[in-house]
Amino acid sequence: MKGNTLHFVYGIMEAICHGGHYYITCLMQQTLQGTVHAFVLNKFLTNTQHFATQQVMCRILLFYHLGLVDGSIPSSGLLNLLSVCVLVVLGNVLDFCTYSAPNQANDKRATPQQKLLMDDYDVNSISYNERVACCYARGVALYVMKWVCSCTVITGPNGEVVDDLPSQFFVQILNSLLTYKRAAVAKHLDGVPHCSVSLLERQAFNVVECDATLQAMWSLRSEIPADSLELNGKSDYNVKWKQHWEPQWRSKSQNFVKIGITPLDTKYFLAMKRHSQSAHQMVPEDHDRRRAKRARVDSDFHV
Repeated sequence: MKGNTLHFVYGIMEAICHGGHYYITCLMQQTLQGTVHAFVLNKFLTNTQHFATQQVMCRILLFYHLGLVDGSIPSSGLLNLLSVCVLVVLGNVLDFCTYSAPNQANDKRATPQQKLLMDDYDVNSISYNERVACCYARGVALYVMKWVCSCTVITGPNGEVVDDLPSQFFVQILNSLLTYKRAAVAKHLDGVPHCSVSLLERQAFNVVECDATLQAMWSLRSEIPADSLELNGKSDYNVKWKQHWEPQWRSKSQNFVKIGITPLDTKYFLAMKRHSQSAHQMVPEDHDRRRAKRARVDSDFHV
């Protein structure tokens, strides 16, 4: 059964059911659509949460990057590739942990201290290491989107050249996500715990601000559909790959974390740095000297 398929399980007797998910590259458009549906409607639509999905998407994207940009593997379809990119760029936006403070239960309000940390520094349930990984993966996704835009000539249903399909597709998905969320809230349908329209908008606008190309396309969002998770007339698009693009794009060293970092990420990392420095200053001087001595010994040992 492919992704984003309405289904149910009927048991004729008491049973323990075990299920799983298989992510296949040729169905990434359906995976993107299903992920957005589950995010907006949550328990109204599904009875489980798949927290490992984000890691799987990141690994698939890294495989795409290594194979398509730095190597040679056949593409399973441009829109499937772009769907993975969109899922990764919106990784923190679609992550349930983004909207909960550390140790905050789903049925509990954030304390004033937790709310202050979230409002001022975007401190949430996503760990430091996961945040770095998210920035790195987002940077790779943005790089792949620019690669597609630079190395292809894409024509639309009427034969017109589409200048930046990756950014247009991203803006359509993000705009539709916001429209979808507002409609769900208006009908009192709960989605991700603690995720209000304003919090979702904050995270969405934050991601847009990390890339100038996305910002430019976002300013034109009124001209892009905001009520569909699928590209209209997608079967009528044609893609032609340019020749001799390899020297410009392959084997180029990139700081993907820097490419993928957002304004809220910057606030978070600065806050964590200050917290670490403050904690370091509170360490007794003799303990600090002992730790420095151990560090020198370890360094000598490794050398």
